[in-house]
Amino acid sequence: MTFKKTLILAGVIALPLAFSAQAQPADSILEMSAKSLPVQGGNTYVLVTITNRGTQILDQINFKCVFTFSGDPVSVVTGYVQRLAPGKSDTVQVYANYQTPSDDYSCRATQALIYF
Repeated sequence: MTFKKTLILAGVIALPLAFSAQAQPADSILEMSAKSLPVQGGNTYVLVTITNRGTQILDQINFKCVFTFSGDPVSVVTGYVQRLAPGKSDTVQVYANYQTPSDDYSCRATQALIYF
């Protein structure tokens, strides 16, 4: 999985998470997984689970997952988690606009607010 995160301190300063005052490797802060659900009424949904492995509260975590089949992208889903305490997980269901199966995916956070 590839992660790229943005840090906004107190909603004022934007910095990459890897360069924050209490820096942690990006992969150790958020853990993400995704799972396609069976087709429901012609629609496909994905469950995305995000776990905060850091030591601070994260807020407004935006994410993007790309699903592929045989290496070709078949769907891109985006969503967000409002707030995530250290050590906690949240699972959100998002709509996926594809009808073909996928055999792999990559997820990354695109932005998160962090509270010190």
